Amino acid sequence: MPVHWRKVKCGKDRCKRCPHGPYPYLRVKKEGRWRWKYLGKGWQPPEGFTRAGEFRERLARYRRIVERLVELREKLGELERGLRL
Repeated sequence: MPVHWRKVKCGKDRCKRCPHGPYPYLRVKKEGRWRWKYLGKGWQPPEGFTRAGEFRERLARYRRIVERLVELREKLGELERGLRL
């Protein structure tokens, strides 16, 4: 389950610092509806945990590398076919 970092309002009328956070939450399905579950003040990500933004950046980089690899393989195939003629 992914951890969502949310900013939340405290509910005080005169609070000038709202929203507060970000705080860690899980999105869980309870009685057929999605709910937010607060993980607690002392929650720490497990070792090796990657935050969502960093994960998306790494995934985009991986996809660019795979696209480039496919292009290079196609180019190599064309060159090999040219050598056989």
